[in-house]
Amino acid sequence: MMIKRIFLVINAFLLVMLIAVGLGLIRFLRQVDIEDPPEVTEGYRLPIPQPPVRPLSHYSAIIGQRAWFGSPPPDIDEEEVARPLEALPRTDLRLRLKGTIYSSPSLSRAIIKDLSRGKQSLYRLGDLVAGAKIVRIERNQVVIEREGVQEV
Repeated sequence: MMIKRIFLVINAFLLVMLIAVGLGLIRFLRQVDIEDPPEVTEGYRLPIPQPPVRPLSHYSAIIGQRAWFGSPPPDIDEEEVARPLEALPRTDLRLRLKGTIYSSPSLSRAIIKDLSRGKQSLYRLGDLVAGAKIVRIERNQVVIEREGVQEV
């Protein structure tokens, strides 16, 4: 019985304190003069760089080089695809093969990092990497052709 009375007194005290704090907050907010935000006027604006405008022929050449929608890339010689990889020399280009997506020749892809430029890209048959043409993509190996010589 005594404990119930103590809890009742504590609850009443906390309720009175809560009401006092709430009333004090209301009085404070009435005294604060809330100003309207200042009007925004036209000021200095940073120039937005615009991309260069190029003729349509520039983009047509790029689009024409890519085989869209899985069509086979141009200039793939079936003899190049059939040579054994063990007989080919290793390239001295600063390239690192990160991975391959091996499928049919037209769908295979290779992830190659050009160490001299620090750039990593996705390549497919017929693409150029560091001046060499990709002629074959196998599991964990890519054959490139540079100056008429094939290398792994």
